[in-house]
Amino acid sequence: QLSNYAFDGSTFDIFGALLNGAALVLIRKEDVLNITSLSRILREERITVFFLTTALFNTLVDLDVSSLANIRHVLFGGEKVSVDHVAKAYQALGKGRIIHVYGPTESTVYATYYSVDHMDLREATVPIGIPLANTRVYVVDRSNKPQPIGVPGELCIAGDGLARGYMNRPELTAEKFVDNPFEPGERMYRTGDLARWLPDGNLEYMGRIDEQVKIRGYRIEAGEIVHRLLQHTDVKEAVVVARKDEKDESYLCAYVV
Repeated sequence: QLSNYAFDGSTFDIFGALLNGAALVLIRKEDVLNITSLSRILREERITVFFLTTALFNTLVDLDVSSLANIRHVLFGGEKVSVDHVAKAYQALGKGRIIHVYGPTESTVYATYYSVDHMDLREATVPIGIPLANTRVYVVDRSNKPQPIGVPGELCIAGDGLARGYMNRPELTAEKFVDNPFEPGERMYRTGDLARWLPDGNLEYMGRIDEQVKIRGYRIEAGEIVHRLLQHTDVKEAVVVARKDEKDESYLCAYVV
């Protein structure tokens, strides 16, 4: 269990292990932050299945991909995928052992998954795949009409995993959890994510339709940081964007006048 118990991903760690009669190995925070320690634990504890954020997956692949050699399934997700890192892991692990997962907290951990059964470096990205059981996904335009194959739209999620809403925020709940036009009497969650259907039936994640960015799995509203910067008496104007470093990892960058 790499996830803090307050993070929705921990429910996969906990119940995924216990409901299947497996042992759950708890990882200390300092070991999560130290790839050498994490690699050693993966080997010593003979870990077979685990989930980690995309950023941590990339770091582990860069520094010690051999530590994944005995893994049955490694699941990763939470931000935009790096094709190069998946290709490197695929070379070490082979078919069906790497699973790219997608899902906002509002739909309880994961909504879609993609098993990496082949790898082509010419591809621009790795898909987020197909819906999990008891989950339905839609790609819609602004009028909630389904988008055809290849045309980007907002990704919406329905099914048993939806949360009830946001605590003490009825306006935001009403904005994001809306009536499902495809299933009368049910709700769907508007993710704010841009996606499109691929000809093979998989989904491709294409970014956000608003200013929200993801850094190491955390959702960040750039506008909120701009608002805070502008409260400083010496700042007249500001803009905050997500940039990429030399390892293709996202970081926040603020420009001020």
